[in-house]
Amino acid sequence: ALIAMAGDLSSGASGAAAALQQLGDSLQGLAPKLAPSTIPVNFGSAAEVLEQLYKDEKVSSRLASLQKACLKVPCRICRGALSDACWSLDWEVEVAKRRIKPLTCQLICSHCAALRDLPILIKKLCFGQDALASGS
Repeated sequence: ALIAMAGDLSSGASGAAAALQQLGDSLQGLAPKLAPSTIPVNFGSAAEVLEQLYKDEKVSSRLASLQKACLKVPCRICRGALSDACWSLDWEVEVAKRRIKPLTCQLICSHCAALRDLPILIKKLCFGQDALASGS
């Protein structure tokens, strides 16, 4: 099917549009949950996400007490001081099972947190603080 679509591309823009439509339809049929989404996903803070995943385990209070205990420890990424420390989640994605689960939860400094949040970093670098405030 992909070879046929590649042949359609040679017939111009209408062929490309038809090939993209066919690819989208095929993807929707094969893996509807994995099809790209145009809606951004906001996971919120690590504490909020873990609180939703592990109900009745008081995750927020555990993270808060761990954060207080770890203030003298350096950042796990840059080894700098934990200025405005926050929790960062790494995710394990199981494509075959269509599942995502937290893999690690690290206490990192605000500078490393800003670098790890790639969509927000791109907005800051490209559009400045105004784009972040407007949410666009």
